[in-house]
Amino acid sequence: MAPSKATKKRQAIFIGIGVTLMLVVIIVPISIEVSQEKNRAPSTLDNRIECFPFKNMASENCTQAGCLWETVSGQPSCFLPDSSVYGYKINSAQTNFPNNEGFRIELRRIRSADDTPSFSLYGNDIDEITFEVNYHSDNTLGIAFYPKGANREQLRPPVAITLPKTPIKSQSYEARIVNTGLGQPFNFQIIRKSSKVVIFDTSMGGLTVAKQFLMISTTLPSEYLYGLGENTHDTFLHDMNYRMWPIFSRDISPIDDDVNLYGAHPFYMVCENDGSSHGVFFYNSHSIDVTTMPNPGLTFRTIGGMLEFFVFLGPEPESVVKQYSEVIGRTFMPPYFALGFQLSRWGYRNTSEIRQVIDRTRGVNIPHDIQYADIDYMDGRRDFTIDPVNFGDLPALVDDVKKDGLRFIVILDPAIANDYSTYDRGVASSVYVEWVNATYKPDDQPTDSNIIIGNVWPANKTAFPDFFKTSTKQWWTDEIRIFYETLKFDAIWIDMNEVSNFDTNQYSDKLQCPINEWDDPPYETMAAHTGPTFRLSDKTICMVTKFGETSEERLHYEVHNLYGYSQAIVTQQAVRQILAGQRSMVLSRSTFAGSGKFTGHWLGDNFSTWKNMADSIIGMMEFNMFGIPYIGADICGFIFDTTEEMCERWMEVGAFYPFSRNHNNIDAIDQDPGIWPNTVAASGRKALNIRYRLLPYLYTLFYESHTTGSTVVRPLYHEFSQDRKTRLVDKQFMWGPALLISPVLEEGKLSVDVYIPDDVWYDYYTGDRVTVLGSTTLSAPRDHINLHLRGGYILPAQKPALNTMLSRQNNFELLVPLNDQNSASGKMFWDDGESANTIEDGLYQINTFELSNMRKWTKILLSVILLVVVVLAIVLPIVLTKDEEPIETTTYSPTAAPILNNNRIECYPFKNINEDDCTVAGCLWDSQNGDPKCYLPDSSIYGYEIDGTVVNLPNQTGFTIDLRRRQTEDNSTTFSLYGGDFDQVTFEVNYYSDNTLGFKFYPKDVDPSELRPPVSLTLTETSLTENVQYETRLVSNKTGQPFNLQIIRKSSQAIIFDTSLGGLTIAEQFLMISTKLPTRYLYGFGENTHDSLLHNMLYKMWPIFSRGQAPGKANINAYGAQPFYMASEEDGSSHGVFLFNSHAMDVTTMPNPGLTFRTIGGMLEFFVFLGPEPESVVKQYSDVIGRTFMPPYFALGFQLSRWGYRNTSNIEAAINRTRELQIPHDVQYADIDYMDGRKDFTIDPVNFADLPALVDEVKQGGLRFGIILDPAIAHERTGYPTFRRGDSNKVFVQWANSSYKPDDQDANDNNLYGRVWPIRQTAFPDFFKTKTKQWWTEEIRLFREEQQLNFDILWIDMNEPTNFLTGTLLQCPTNRWDDPPYETMAAHVGTTQRLSEKTICMASNFGENDEFLHYEVHNLYGYSHAMATQSALRQIMSDKRSMVLSRSTFAGSGKYAGHWLGDNYSTWKQMANSIIGIIEFNMFNIPYVGPDICGFNLNAEEEMCERWMELGAFYPFSRNHNSILAKPQDPGQWPDTVAVSGRKALNIRYRLLPYLYTLFYDSHTIGGTVVRPLYHEYPKDLDARSLDKQFMWGPALLISPVLEQGKLSVDVYIPDDVWYDYYTGIRVTVLGSTTLSAPRDHINLHLRGGYILPAQKPALNTMLSRQNNFELLVPLNDQNSASGKMFWDDGESANTIEDGLYQINTFEFKVDTLTIKVQRGSNNSWSGITQLLDMIQFMGMKNKPTNIAVNGVDLKEDSYAYNETNQNLLLFYEFNMNDNYNVKFQ
Repeated sequence: MAPSKATKKRQAIFIGIGVTLMLVVIIVPISIEVSQEKNRAPSTLDNRIECFPFKNMASENCTQAGCLWETVSGQPSCFLPDSSVYGYKINSAQTNFPNNEGFRIELRRIRSADDTPSFSLYGNDIDEITFEVNYHSDNTLGIAFYPKGANREQLRPPVAITLPKTPIKSQSYEARIVNTGLGQPFNFQIIRKSSKVVIFDTSMGGLTVAKQFLMISTTLPSEYLYGLGENTHDTFLHDMNYRMWPIFSRDISPIDDDVNLYGAHPFYMVCENDGSSHGVFFYNSHSIDVTTMPNPGLTFRTIGGMLEFFVFLGPEPESVVKQYSEVIGRTFMPPYFALGFQLSRWGYRNTSEIRQVIDRTRGVNIPHDIQYADIDYMDGRRDFTIDPVNFGDLPALVDDVKKDGLRFIVILDPAIANDYSTYDRGVASSVYVEWVNATYKPDDQPTDSNIIIGNVWPANKTAFPDFFKTSTKQWWTDEIRIFYETLKFDAIWIDMNEVSNFDTNQYSDKLQCPINEWDDPPYETMAAHTGPTFRLSDKTICMVTKFGETSEERLHYEVHNLYGYSQAIVTQQAVRQILAGQRSMVLSRSTFAGSGKFTGHWLGDNFSTWKNMADSIIGMMEFNMFGIPYIGADICGFIFDTTEEMCERWMEVGAFYPFSRNHNNIDAIDQDPGIWPNTVAASGRKALNIRYRLLPYLYTLFYESHTTGSTVVRPLYHEFSQDRKTRLVDKQFMWGPALLISPVLEEGKLSVDVYIPDDVWYDYYTGDRVTVLGSTTLSAPRDHINLHLRGGYILPAQKPALNTMLSRQNNFELLVPLNDQNSASGKMFWDDGESANTIEDGLYQINTFELSNMRKWTKILLSVILLVVVVLAIVLPIVLTKDEEPIETTTYSPTAAPILNNNRIECYPFKNINEDDCTVAGCLWDSQNGDPKCYLPDSSIYGYEIDGTVVNLPNQTGFTIDLRRRQTEDNSTTFSLYGGDFDQVTFEVNYYSDNTLGFKFYPKDVDPSELRPPVSLTLTETSLTENVQYETRLVSNKTGQPFNLQIIRKSSQAIIFDTSLGGLTIAEQFLMISTKLPTRYLYGFGENTHDSLLHNMLYKMWPIFSRGQAPGKANINAYGAQPFYMASEEDGSSHGVFLFNSHAMDVTTMPNPGLTFRTIGGMLEFFVFLGPEPESVVKQYSDVIGRTFMPPYFALGFQLSRWGYRNTSNIEAAINRTRELQIPHDVQYADIDYMDGRKDFTIDPVNFADLPALVDEVKQGGLRFGIILDPAIAHERTGYPTFRRGDSNKVFVQWANSSYKPDDQDANDNNLYGRVWPIRQTAFPDFFKTKTKQWWTEEIRLFREEQQLNFDILWIDMNEPTNFLTGTLLQCPTNRWDDPPYETMAAHVGTTQRLSEKTICMASNFGENDEFLHYEVHNLYGYSHAMATQSALRQIMSDKRSMVLSRSTFAGSGKYAGHWLGDNYSTWKQMANSIIGIIEFNMFNIPYVGPDICGFNLNAEEEMCERWMELGAFYPFSRNHNSILAKPQDPGQWPDTVAVSGRKALNIRYRLLPYLYTLFYDSHTIGGTVVRPLYHEYPKDLDARSLDKQFMWGPALLISPVLEQGKLSVDVYIPDDVWYDYYTGIRVTVLGSTTLSAPRDHINLHLRGGYILPAQKPALNTMLSRQNNFELLVPLNDQNSASGKMFWDDGESANTIEDGLYQINTFEFKVDTLTIKVQRGSNNSWSGITQLLDMIQFMGMKNKPTNIAVNGVDLKEDSYAYNETNQNLLLFYEFNMNDNYNVKFQ
């Protein structure tokens, strides 16, 4: 059920969540459906119309209102009765119109027995209304409901429509009222005559006509529903599960679900089951909500106007669109240049930057027709001005580039600053929107006029033109004309015209709309409900303002959705007048039905994500359906940094957008294709040349759209509507009927899954006929987009050029793919491409082409020819047939399919190197057989050779051998890649155990320990036994032979490390080694965003360099550095490899398979762990780097946080909200909000002065408190004692050389200063210094004592270390450390392309004696910070365990801290990726890990947060946390959904905490993971190796969450073993891949047979739950056995394990006996466990015992219960946890 206004802090609404009460009895939850007796039968399931969508109705309130109440999962609980009780009834006879043009009938509200009208939902219902049906043509009709006697025209939107007036001859429909008898309930149907299908049917009821609320519902004949917008739809086909879509123009980027975007399009199309289609247009401009229903059906709700619909019978999908566009108006005909490629950016700083982009694009030969200027060009962001400093020469640039055929477009926003002449002229002409009357005007609005004033881009206040006024149209035209005299633009781009206003209702100094019936209508609308202040006026201007001429005045409330529409009309008229004779065009962000007559549209401020790229296809197809075919998305994305691969793929798909423009944001990196000349530019150029070649075909499609209304881009189902599979396809699209486009839309894919409909198709590139139809997979190299031509169509083409001015001078071609009848036809429209009204004036020609049996050409038909077009050559480049010889052919030689060379090591990864430079450098070049093109020769030429004999180390613990660089024939060393190579090195192998070895390369005669990172390892060299698992082999140990090392697993002879690929390099600042792998099953490396647990082996490079980088960006390192990988070999054995190096490094996968490591210093030292079990690998790794810390018990509870608590009361409210909903809650956090000026160790004295008191209060109830500390310390010498004390002790990072520091820095001050959160400059503590550790400890102590803030956890953030604006506020000098010879990917993907980006300079000193450069230990900053913080807490809270949570980590950090996965995003993809993250960090030996539940960045939506809370209940670190920029998302924000499902999942977590705590004990004492992938338990199961959407707690609990929107089931893999459903205890019978039911409140959990899990009854926090009795879950295996254990201590004292203050209970069940044993720790002062074990659940107990005896004493029969159905036995007995027991079953 949807939420009430009392719970308005919501992100989104999911309509129709039924309430299922869960009664938990002992173990097995029992689901009870609750219903109540009613005097009216409830509506049919799947047929419910919700009464009050945004109210959290209780059952009594629902029924008192007149509605029905029944809880059914997935359905509205409070819903309307059927049409016999609510709605309207027949109140007159039917009146037929003359000439069979329709009919009318009067209706009256249904009355109760006492003749009073039935209940009202929102008041002011109209008692008597008229229903009218109008037959407009044989295929089009209209229906309308309006108040009796009202003037229909006054209720219609001021939008011109053209209704067909053709005589009705052979109607394709029947319109009928089901029962016309007086007093009968009104039910209306529209029926398709040919099939008798009912396409519109109001019988489900709900009809409402009120002053401010109108509603109607209809059933649909099919679930194939499309359209309705503008929203972000993840699929072209609609979700029919009670999904509500708002239609209300809003300035919202296309990422949030359930919100309306920029335009309003209340039109839908349905594909009926027989392939016929129909469309329905709701002709209303008010705010609208449309809800889908699973029966299937739709409910329309709106807040004014009239219920008027136009229905289009098609029956072909294209016919539907044509009929729709006949009513709303045909699309404008774009100028030819508008079909060319276009470039733009918000963020050009001056004219020179625009010129550079133009030159860069021209320099890589990319076609380019239009260049844009965004608001940057304006003076103070005011329309019709030019920045005189930075863009004073813009007019000259425009004039210059237009000579070469480039066109120029400028942006104009509607909001006009109130401080310059344009505004003044507007005031004089009364052009601005005004308040309805002065009584509504807020006090802070100007007193001298009635104009509404807001805030948009200009610095000063802004007014908003009313484009419905004649005076505004003239003023706007005049302003454009004046501006054109200065700047000769070719078209106008209009933005922000929803109309957008910044921060409405949010801040006291911004526009505040008064409370009134228009801004706050009785029906809230979803548009308001999802806004920041829950009002219609959010992000726009107030509804209580007026528009239009006085005689036709309308409220903004009525015409809000028409603002962009009205501006587009006026702007098109203006440019037509000003550019007389030229066609020009308008591009508008906000649109309405009919906008396509006047403007094109782009899909708004999209995001640089693969999802948004895929969604753009859906948006493009929908807008073609809406009659706006000139459409496209910002190529490569507008918001966020794009990636090279994404931009390359997006350029390919964007080449086939009708509107093809690359545009991005001021905060993002440059992304014009010339930035990546060898990839994005090359692939973009290839795709765009195809586009330009096919422009005559595209132009002809626009002509057809302009004249007949057809689509330009269309979905496959428009052409193949009877093929049901095409109805689901939304990752492919077509240009017209003849060209199929199948782009790659996923990262890392070199193939694409496509659907080829059953027809004749040809590959565009080769001309080969397609032989495999239906679903198939096509190869798709990075530079290739799959294109197919449909047989039977002739496509006109023209040789491409660098712009359309040039290409239009080239000769034409025809593409003639033949069908099975050896025929084809087509046509070409042609005019001069730029003059206005060529079609109306007859200044064009049409060439038609028809080929029949390859012999017969029809004549070329010409219309009235006033423009002579000379066709110099008609060439058939592709003539496709099976048997006959072509008439004429021009053969193109396509590039041979690339052959992957799986063995290449790239020479210069970041250099755009050409063949000459490559070979001169000594490398090899091959451009024909795949990347990399420039690569190293093998180890016979490049690398190292043997230069001595093997020297064994003492006690056979390893060996060394000397190496030297390879020699050429003249005995000189081989070439160097980056200089500084060491000619002589030592190679050393160390045997540490039978399972672990190490090897390293270091310069000869250098102590290798000096090259190691300052990270403590535990290494013990031991003599090997006969059980040694490995053999190390030098392929040759002869002097002068190439060095090649192999490490071989003895048992299988698998070679697990093999350097024979070559490439070995040991230089001062560049080290490289490559190895073959024995398997493609590769895992690990981090910290990066990996979209799959299993690595992509296709030359994927991953940087390892700690960065303050939010997860989600591909190819970029995030917060930590984890140079460890694991490989699962073919036989199921696993091994791990750790590169012990803290410098920046890159790891590249290779498809052979193999790996290349590159780093910029230190030593190539590797540790290899032979396992062979995956868990053994992790344990062996942790033997070396150190075991994980043991968390306190409370740290396993649920935790809440937010950056954005404004005061202590906000925190208290979140705590109370959580407690009231009975959600377990153990830890509450305070982010930087609590600090005074964001300075560490301070408390804001105004807003958080009472925080210590709150902490003390809540801790009494068992809640714990965590606070954040950042490392950066504000530089305030006199006012901030923390800095002063630190500076006096020299604790801060110093410049490596005083000459590096800024000129204005004090001569005696060598601190390196940056800028982080505090207002002032910040210094950075050096935690490698003993003095720093002491200072840090003392500051924490003082803070805790002086502020009396009794925190329990320290959360350390920003410790990569992060610095803001490096390169601007902090200038790092050019030097060999900040700019090493090998660039590294970490630097390459950054904005400044330097290592120091987002951090402090590499040329700074660390260590006791400045012995380290930041360059060397950057990756260790978070590690050293965590170590110092943990040490401080142990000293300050000496008797308590406490905990540290760190953002940045390195190998071994798990000894000191847990980790969260950083500033993630509220997206389904990142929810899924979190599983990969927690699995990887467990592999990295940091098992205390989890992401921010529900996401940190962006607004979480309800369904996502509900599913994420379920998943998050099983993260080891379970915390919900988000950003100040997002809405609150603690589960209490959604009490009926997120809170309910979260509580259910968390109660399971708390019940299983003893098991989880025991897993942490094992990890702490013997190593191993807590969370693990399935392949760790089933390494020989090949299917398990790629699973990353499920995970396990230890060996016994399988967790299978829902990770996709709208899914009520989940695809899972159940390994071949014994499993039981956690909830029912029933044994799983279907193993392998299967699908499980997953209602919204359910996460699938399975227990593995053979394991015993300790449990404890849950409570609201762990202080309470630890007082409850224990339980055991005993799922039996096929041997009727199971075992397990439980570790227990007091949960909070320090060193309980070391001090022996604990006990371990072991449990073993064999055949018929359960044995419980107690093992106490070594300390006799341990008092044991006071709680009892009072319930044991056995699963898989095949027979009911006849007797149970405990230690020989028989139990009474009522002490146990057996369920024969699920074979579960429940044993109730109070076992003392400190005693041993034998329980015998007979």
